[in-house]
Amino acid sequence: MVQSQASSFDAISPTALMVAYTRQFTDIPYGKELAQLVNAESFIEQLQQKKLTQPAEVSVLVEARYKAVNQVISQHLQFETTQIIELASGLLPRGMAMSQNQNITFVESDLPAMISQKQQLVKRLENGRICILKQLMLLTNLVSFL
Repeated sequence: MVQSQASSFDAISPTALMVAYTRQFTDIPYGKELAQLVNAESFIEQLQQKKLTQPAEVSVLVEARYKAVNQVISQHLQFETTQIIELASGLLPRGMAMSQNQNITFVESDLPAMISQKQQLVKRLENGRICILKQLMLLTNLVSFL
């Protein structure tokens, strides 16, 4: 029996929720807001009841990876890079933060369910702030974009 594409990737979303939870304890832009909007704490409590993971252990690694990627991107921006594509962006706030620079077009790509959720979250975050979406594109089908 062949599973539908959406259901065969359902296990990926828990990773995005766990990482969103850990980001709220860092200085990563929008980390706290995204964790609250997706109720990541409730998800982590469920995991801990099942003794499946200890998110505090990965928090430092999540922040270090995020900042390392930002450092590489910053180095390329010095050479007039104006377009960035992030694959499997999940609940990463990088696109929202970097798209505030009007010289950058930031494209995020992920599975349809994740992009749909991200679009809703970005709209909710945007309500009380200056527009962050002018240079941010959220795509489910990167091939059709290219």
